[in-house]
Amino acid sequence: MRPLGQFTRAAGWSLRTIAILGLFLSASMSAHEQHRAATPPGEPASLLPSAAAISLPAGWMENSPPAIDSAFAPMLAADGDGVLATWLEPLEVGGHRVRFARWSAGTWSTATTVREGSTLFANWADVPGVVRAPDRSLYAWWLEKSAAGTYAYDAQLARSTDQGATFQRLGPLHEDRSAVEHGFVSSAPEGAGVRFFFLDGRVTEKGAPMQLRSCLVEGDRVGPSEVIDDSVCDCCSTAAVALPGAAAVAYRDRTAEEIRDIRVAVRPIRGPI
Repeated sequence: MRPLGQFTRAAGWSLRTIAILGLFLSASMSAHEQHRAATPPGEPASLLPSAAAISLPAGWMENSPPAIDSAFAPMLAADGDGVLATWLEPLEVGGHRVRFARWSAGTWSTATTVREGSTLFANWADVPGVVRAPDRSLYAWWLEKSAAGTYAYDAQLARSTDQGATFQRLGPLHEDRSAVEHGFVSSAPEGAGVRFFFLDGRVTEKGAPMQLRSCLVEGDRVGPSEVIDDSVCDCCSTAAVALPGAAAVAYRDRTAEEIRDIRVAVRPIRGPI
């Protein structure tokens, strides 16, 4: 048995319960492909939001956030009566910036920069995000290079108590400081804080598989991580959701026989669910 700890497999759940989760993951084996520029080589990316309309089926309408034409790596999170959108934008001077905006009452807020610089790891599959905590603060995560290796990067976390005007950097989600891959983050509210899930490559340099780990963040404190599964696909997203009395995460498992499929692990917070 792999070290699920306080988490349990959801294999015995009914199809109806699994459907309620609404967790769908990308299983692309090319997720580490670098982002391709949206503009032709030699042409600068526009620094203004795109005004071009898109064609949608009847009953749908466009409601795009204030991102520039060359933005990529989107993430959406429910925020009570609104939605938080996060994305990456390339900088004219090199590097990238993480930005987010909130949609509510039919309009988007002004886009806010969470972090920018030349050390951000910018990838179309392993994306940043912003989530609201039960205390109404905001947590933002992004990926930052930790060494020269292609996939040596950390999942960094910051917290805002002024609705995103400023962010206080809390450091990595993981206590491991190895120059390996840490990413594919997802989150779900839990108690007074937020539970984060992420892939962790701390043992991959020894030839072991990627791990799925989790930690609880409350206020400015990032708790210690625990292993949920010690053998998972190293380039597939995780997806998390809060259930009544539990937190659940979906991810792509990896067996010793190299069979890879989607698993759901559930951690009851109080009693059976």
